[in-house]
Amino acid sequence: MTTAAVSGMLLVTNRNALQEFHVDSPLTEEASGVLYKLPNLRDLEVVIEKGTRLPSASLPNLTELTIRCNNEDEWPQLFHGATFGNLRSVTFLLRSEEIGDFLGVFERAVLSLSVQNTLSKFRLSAQYLWTPKFSSLLPSTQLVDLDIGSFCNGGCSSRLVGNIVISLSRAMSKLETLTLGDRPCDQSTIGITTMGLLALAHRCPQLSSFCVHLQVASLGEPPGIPGMVPGVGPATSWKDCALAELIVGETPVPEGR
Repeated sequence: MTTAAVSGMLLVTNRNALQEFHVDSPLTEEASGVLYKLPNLRDLEVVIEKGTRLPSASLPNLTELTIRCNNEDEWPQLFHGATFGNLRSVTFLLRSEEIGDFLGVFERAVLSLSVQNTLSKFRLSAQYLWTPKFSSLLPSTQLVDLDIGSFCNGGCSSRLVGNIVISLSRAMSKLETLTLGDRPCDQSTIGITTMGLLALAHRCPQLSSFCVHLQVASLGEPPGIPGMVPGVGPATSWKDCALAELIVGETPVPEGR
């Protein structure tokens, strides 16, 4: 009933005037054919269910896209041969308990588009524990806001290694906000190292907000010689650091640290 009502309302709307559309239910195939061709649509939030047939999107003025879905099977249809003139923000809200290489699927879906040149914000929120393959995001060098999270149900959601943080810092020097995992818990198994933190500090000078799970006991003294950090670059004065918010949540801090 909701699908029919919302779809019917969309079909009678002035298609040239519609700029924002947020819906928390699927649409009929006819309504979908209209929605993904709206010439002046700027902000879109949709639900894509399994078995949904989608047209290639032609949304030249779209800047923000939010997709609620259960898997990685249907939504890539939107990007096949799509036209996105100025897409800046993409958000995925995942409901599935089984998440495969979702980031890899996203990379392949947008690889042939100009989206990588305009995309500055990428967010993915999952309701269940999973292990993201962050390497798939490395070509997205224009990212300013990166947020990859999942709930810590059955284990820490940020099972990362320090090297991936270093790789992210090398590829995304424009980062201002970085969130890895949900709000930090007290069961952290993250392998981020001092070198990883230093890489972010040196290569991402505009980073102002950082949310990460870590084990304080695993952090050692910064290596290197005065004014230089091996493999990272010249040292930066704390006065030039943009970091204003460091979120470590319930991470336990040993006595004396």
